[in-house]
Amino acid sequence: MKVLMQGTLFVLTLSGIATPAATPPPESAAELAKTWQGKSVALSAQPIGRFMAWTRTNITLGMLGGGAAAAAEGNHLVTNNGIENQAPRIARALLDLAQKHFGVVAAPLTPLSLAAPDVAAVARAARGADLVFDVQPLRESLEPFMAKGGEYFVTSDLRFRIVEVGSGRVLAEKTCVRTTQVDPVLPSREEWLANHAERLKAALAKQGDSCLDTFEVVVLGISGGDRQ
Repeated sequence: MKVLMQGTLFVLTLSGIATPAATPPPESAAELAKTWQGKSVALSAQPIGRFMAWTRTNITLGMLGGGAAAAAEGNHLVTNNGIENQAPRIARALLDLAQKHFGVVAAPLTPLSLAAPDVAAVARAARGADLVFDVQPLRESLEPFMAKGGEYFVTSDLRFRIVEVGSGRVLAEKTCVRTTQVDPVLPSREEWLANHAERLKAALAKQGDSCLDTFEVVVLGISGGDRQ
């Protein structure tokens, strides 16, 4: 019995050993970028992220079908109003900057259309290039400000990764979240969606531009007068 208890204690002790968490990639590739002269860069073409069009009703329903209803309504808004995927233009702008400042060249590959965003899939799809600028639209939403009746706000969530094709490593990664929730005046849902969602599209484009600025400064290390 004593031996059994000691063995059990040994197993329990081993099971309690914490597995070290993987070290996240750095946000900046500014120092590495100085060595990119002549390297070829491919762009990803990630599909538009899930658009969640929330209402007070489906927020109240929550797990009882509210999320599915918000996703279905969001898909309807995107399809019927031609809401643009911000990722491709941001990726192209980042490549233009890298060409100007670091001497990279565009890889002779069409933008990589990927259903799965895992790093291994990105690296495999980009064989023949040195690097991939992978901009992922993670989430967009239109939702009510629950503390203010009738007012709605818009949120965008984008991620920029630089993948080294040969090693399959993420050299740098930065997530950017922008929202109009903090704006002093918020439109109604009807105002956001009027004229084929003109106001909504303008807000999403502005948020995309803001994230582009963040990626330029934080990830690529291009700031101030260098950004011209």
